[in-house]
Amino acid sequence: MSARRDLTWLQRSGPDCIEWPFGKSKLGYGRLRWNGEATSASRVALEYKLGRPLQDKHEACHTCDNRLCINHNHLYEGTRSDNVRDAWARTRKFWKSPED
Repeated sequence: MSARRDLTWLQRSGPDCIEWPFGKSKLGYGRLRWNGEATSASRVALEYKLGRPLQDKHEACHTCDNRLCINHNHLYEGTRSDNVRDAWARTRKFWKSPED
């Protein structure tokens, strides 16, 4: 099944994570081709929810810390700095801080 042709995955929501079942990036995020470009599935899901493209230099950030989650209720628009701050606040880090 082509994710591009079957858009029902964009309309799903609820309290639980909805994991992307198709292609994944090396870092474990859902990936697909959308409008001719490779992009993240979470970005497409968030843009669908917002009804518009994300602002420049913004990304789809996860409140659930699940990289495969495409539940648009678990996503918010933020900058890379917002996302890193959120990761530190929830001790979800994959690098060492200067204090470590």
